[in-house]
Amino acid sequence: MRTLESLKKLIKAIPGEMLLQIGIPEDDVNIFSNYKIFPRGILVEADWNYKDDDELIGEKLRNNMKRIGQVENIQLRLLNTGYYEVINGSHRLKEGDNLGKQFYIAYDHGPISLAEAQRIATETNETRFKSNFEKLSKILNDLKIEFPEDDLLSTMPFSQDDFNNLLDLNFDNLSDLSNDIVEEDNFDKEPPVIAKTARGDLYEMNGHRMLCGDSTKKDDVDRLMNKQKAHMIFTDPPYNINYAEFNMKRGYKEKQPGKDWTAEYCSEWKDSMSDSDYKNFLIDFLRLGKENLIEFGHYYIWHATTYYRELLDALEINDITYDKVPLVWKKQAAPLSWAHYKRIHEPCLFAGKGAVNGAGNGARWFGPANETTVWDIPKDHNGSYIHPTQKPVALAGRAIHNSSQKGEIVLDLFLGSGSTLIASDKLERKCYGMEYEPKFCDVIVQRFFKYCTDNSKECTVKLNGESIDENYFL
Repeated sequence: MRTLESLKKLIKAIPGEMLLQIGIPEDDVNIFSNYKIFPRGILVEADWNYKDDDELIGEKLRNNMKRIGQVENIQLRLLNTGYYEVINGSHRLKEGDNLGKQFYIAYDHGPISLAEAQRIATETNETRFKSNFEKLSKILNDLKIEFPEDDLLSTMPFSQDDFNNLLDLNFDNLSDLSNDIVEEDNFDKEPPVIAKTARGDLYEMNGHRMLCGDSTKKDDVDRLMNKQKAHMIFTDPPYNINYAEFNMKRGYKEKQPGKDWTAEYCSEWKDSMSDSDYKNFLIDFLRLGKENLIEFGHYYIWHATTYYRELLDALEINDITYDKVPLVWKKQAAPLSWAHYKRIHEPCLFAGKGAVNGAGNGARWFGPANETTVWDIPKDHNGSYIHPTQKPVALAGRAIHNSSQKGEIVLDLFLGSGSTLIASDKLERKCYGMEYEPKFCDVIVQRFFKYCTDNSKECTVKLNGESIDENYFL
């Protein structure tokens, strides 16, 4: 085993004089001369390295280094012990060790502090540029002509599914290639005092459809669907929590921030049904949803835990398969309440027509293989709510991405604030939505007008077959 002194003698740098001789500016010489060849024995791993191991990516990195060598440098800092700590490149070091490498090219930062080292590591690892998938797809298709596909997959950081989706320009199905989420549209408008919309009005918006009607009535649902079948259902039915009485008991206006929804939400919709009536309500809308959903289509049903048993009963009566483990929306803050444990989450039941987690012929899933049950998505600020149970656009977007493809129909039987509509349009799906309350129908259409304007999109809206523009609601 070599001594530290003998290892130091093996460190080789590019002589600064040589760099000056070839005309490199002096400031750059000070940087370039810090690139050195280091023996493996003088390098130690940082115990604070925050990058997790990944067996698949490690194998691809190892294959890459085997093919072309260590072309990406490692970054080091000099420790008081005389050894050098790896502050960036620990996985390259690990895979190089697996290949038996004895020397590495690395950048020597000198005796910098731990804080400076950690800052450099974070800057280096987290400064990334967004991929242009169209150009990447062309490159990969060209590479397939020159190299066998198995060879490309052995060194590139893609799963087989992601690789295939890139080749086909199927961007909706990419799992982890982009960190983008469906962004909010930041719409903020009070429901009108007197609604323009009347019960029975049908809106068509750039191929989307919305009916002001009742999701428990077959005639209304049939009219909305217009003989089409939905490919998935994403919906947020009333929770039956009695908003009017609840707000009155807690002195809403005097004690609570945000909006009092008693007038808008409770004016016509029954939010205080008996347990048996509420169960029948759930049975009816689920039955009609199932009739208008393709085989193997998914359901995403937001609900109150108070009526979880009734929801399960309604699903079982309709012979709808459901996952016994709910999805959970984790909000960034819990609302004020008298409960000892503040509720920072809302549950969503994931179900399917025919199968919910099935595989094979007919089964539908377009999301990543490592999708999880906890969705950490920021909640809209209460002050910008246009509906009492408003959900973020990104929440609907995640479900839509996982359970549908471009051009398919997303059915929301309780459209509420219209977030499902906005998410569907952003992801190039068609939203068919039912909303019972005329005031919220007004707001949804106005939200869509603003969304189109903000995104420079052409906007064609028809009310009962007649074209209207945003001035209709003035």
